[in-house]
Amino acid sequence: MHADSFHSSLKAWLFFNPVNADEGPFTYVPGSHRLTPERLAWERARSLADPRVVDRLSARGSPRIADSQLESLRLPSSRGLAVPANTLVVADTVGFHCRGTSRRPGERVELWSYARRNPYLPWLGGDPSSLPGIAERRVGLIWAARDRLAQWIGQPWQPVGKRRPVDHQHPKADHPASPQDG
Repeated sequence: MHADSFHSSLKAWLFFNPVNADEGPFTYVPGSHRLTPERLAWERARSLADPRVVDRLSARGSPRIADSQLESLRLPSSRGLAVPANTLVVADTVGFHCRGTSRRPGERVELWSYARRNPYLPWLGGDPSSLPGIAERRVGLIWAARDRLAQWIGQPWQPVGKRRPVDHQHPKADHPASPQDG
């Protein structure tokens, strides 16, 4: 499990197909978004660790935590969210979360979004990247830059071509439904 950053940020997933408990559901530690004294002490101890002995993603600001450490932070165990199709899940991702374990290969069809403002701006609003003309192109510009710089900084997203959601009612899900299919 991990936290996305040291400050609150929002992520949302609209799951178009059902996600069963054994299919890698979104997993969250309830209450882990609260910056309790235990959480702050844990964050401080992590910040003082030698980055050469901490995993790469934790060293870059997205700390990882083992289930066995949750009790010392007075947190409950993580909970996987098995959800029916068309479920919206919204989470503060300063809380510990992950994609759960899946017992078999599967396909997840979802709409994903996030909102993470710059935590170093001392005011709300006024972020130049939120100006009209920039805001609506910001993500595309960042991804295009990552494509161009992939050999130096990596690129987690890979093109897979055009895909359609799994249609559990129609076995030929790879073909568009015709009007008579209902």
